[in-house]
Amino acid sequence: MYSRIIAGVNQAYKNSLVPIDNYCLDGLVGFVENSRLLGGTGISAKFDLSLWMNDFLIKHLDKISYVTKTPSFSIQSLDDGRLTERVVEVKSITFNSDLELDEFFENQIGKKLVVYTIGKFIDLRYMKISYELRYADITLKEEEREIKLNKILQ
Repeated sequence: MYSRIIAGVNQAYKNSLVPIDNYCLDGLVGFVENSRLLGGTGISAKFDLSLWMNDFLIKHLDKISYVTKTPSFSIQSLDDGRLTERVVEVKSITFNSDLELDEFFENQIGKKLVVYTIGKFIDLRYMKISYELRYADITLKEEEREIKLNKILQ
């Protein structure tokens, strides 16, 4: 049952997902580094992380489960005694205000969110601020059902 793990198959994905927790800062450091490398597009300018990332992390770090070091990653699990694998790609979403970003994260409570990058930009033509988040939701269907039941019971 564990022969693929023992044989070292899929080592290319080793450490591509790093948990966010208080005992190991590798995930947090990876998220900040990925975000630092994110570039702007078109006529937008990127805000330096030192101006806004601390406030973002204080508000939302507890809603993030993992950081991925790559824009696609593999999840392996045991299903009926068999090792299964699925490849997940992050998707990009844009928020046009702090409020939209906050609402998004408030709706993710209890889910398993994997983040790759986040950037804060200003459109120099219209002087409008936006955020771009690249993430994946890896919450299992059973976990989503439990989250919905908990919301109903509250």
